[in-house]
Amino acid sequence: MSNFQSTNLPLAGRRIVLTRATGQSTAFAATLRELGAEPIVCSAISIAPPDDWGPLDAALQAAAPYDWVVFTSVNAVRAVFERLAALGIPAERLTQGRVAAIGKATARVVREAGIAPDFVPSSSVAETILAEIGPVAGRTICLPQADIARPTLAEGLADQGAIVSAAIAYRTVPDPQAAELAALLQAGNIDAVTFTSSSTVRYTLAALQSTGLDLPTACALLSRAALASIGPVTSQTIREYGLAVAIEAREYDMPGLTAGLIAYFQPKEPHEDTSHA
Repeated sequence: MSNFQSTNLPLAGRRIVLTRATGQSTAFAATLRELGAEPIVCSAISIAPPDDWGPLDAALQAAAPYDWVVFTSVNAVRAVFERLAALGIPAERLTQGRVAAIGKATARVVREAGIAPDFVPSSSVAETILAEIGPVAGRTICLPQADIARPTLAEGLADQGAIVSAAIAYRTVPDPQAAELAALLQAGNIDAVTFTSSSTVRYTLAALQSTGLDLPTACALLSRAALASIGPVTSQTIREYGLAVAIEAREYDMPGLTAGLIAYFQPKEPHEDTSHA
């Protein structure tokens, strides 16, 4: 284990597993390291191009500009702008209408592309987006998303009268690196495992099973660590496997997840009764 500069840091000595895609774990790992933790990257997912670019290309090449473009993730933003460049379509054409960015990180990447988001919901769940986006009846909406995206947002917008062009911008696929987690958990020296999406939960358990474990044994092994979730949808997936959620971010983003870890691991006062926490 690394020697940390100070045991007074809020996560000093905590070994915390990151299951999100490797390329997206760098900043989170650096933050945890600054707080004294030892981040361990065991990516459960990788981001891959669509099997077929046709549907996304058709959506991006629509005859008329959209009233709304809704970016639901950083990956969607990057995939769309890379595809626009490949097709020779100016980004300005796609964003002539209003632009929604779901989540602070997504909004930041949209701004880095030179576009000011018109709408950033208060939380990154479909139900909040639908409640806060405002009237969309008769509006055309481009919705680039992952292949495993929940249908809730597209269906909800359509139910409100919008004309939705949903297209796969990227695929979320398993990363075999997560199988390395089995040995770490068996050694009993992992303090927390972080999950940033339902797919990271499912693919982590699949990776554990790929080492020869059955699902109940994989779940029992994973339960040796505190399971930390980025939000309620991810927490629901964790619970579907009969596992307990020790930490759920109040703000559904990486700073929120970090704050949850700090709160969970902070020393408790000797007189504090945590039996009902």
